[in-house]
Amino acid sequence: MQSSFELSGLDAKVTGLRLANGLVVDSLEIEARDVAYVEVEGGMRGRANITARLLPASVERFLAAQVPASVQNVRVAFEGGEVVVRAIATLILTVEVTVRVALELHDEAKLVAVVISVEPAIARRLIEDEIAKVNPLLDSATLPIPTSIQSIEVRPEAVTLTASASAD
Repeated sequence: MQSSFELSGLDAKVTGLRLANGLVVDSLEIEARDVAYVEVEGGMRGRANITARLLPASVERFLAAQVPASVQNVRVAFEGGEVVVRAIATLILTVEVTVRVALELHDEAKLVAVVISVEPAIARRLIEDEIAKVNPLLDSATLPIPTSIQSIEVRPEAVTLTASASAD
């Protein structure tokens, strides 16, 4: 017996979605139209618009879990369209480090963090090496259906990513 279903529309909101890399998406809203699942044809068909939001606290927890032991007290804020990370780092001395990062879309497929500035400058190489370990932050090739990332917006209250997905 074959399994199948069709929906003319689906509106869903998911909260606390943990990605494979450990980043938690605070809210994920999905608006899908003309969705169908047919087991013998290999799965889902349809199109969806997706909006994902990340709060500063979620990014803070993600970064705190990624940084080396020489970095402590990670704090994150979204300011002026950038992600601002402040932390205490032990290099030669223990200093407060402030990093400004832009979030960029590459080829509508990858969300990448790009260092804008690091204070003190002596920490820049360390920061760039750590960011290289987690980039890309999101790669649509790892998602279960083809997805095109359309925009990323950094506001003080949240980072919002919009995307569209289709499986035909």
